[in-house]
Amino acid sequence: MNDAISKSDIVGSWRIEEMIEIPADGGPERYPFGRSPVGYFHFLDDDRVGCLVAVGDREVLASSASDAERLADMNKVAGYSGIYTVLDDRIVVDVEICVNQALVGHRFNRMAKIVDGKLHLRTLPEEGAEMRLVWSRP
Repeated sequence: MNDAISKSDIVGSWRIEEMIEIPADGGPERYPFGRSPVGYFHFLDDDRVGCLVAVGDREVLASSASDAERLADMNKVAGYSGIYTVLDDRIVVDVEICVNQALVGHRFNRMAKIVDGKLHLRTLPEEGAEMRLVWSRP
């Protein structure tokens, strides 16, 4: 059985179903965006990608929210955009824009496979804690 993925397998939109963090120290699994995150990953034909994920039950901030409240709310959102490449076993993204400015210019390597029509991604072991994400077609 060939588990290799191709660009044609992933082009289009994907909705987040699950995001689990496996700590490097062997601690319990964590759900950094809760058990019901919201968000989309868009892979375009022109090799551009956009991803935005947030805590699913995020409260709407009042227009009078303080700077501290607004900053805390930003920790409930992650997103980036860039150029992607599909290899047999992974998707590589060269980050051009990111909610976390420190990650601009970085290369994200995500192991990737399609299982029962869902896109499964995970970070590489050398990145510390392992992040596992499952995406489905909307």
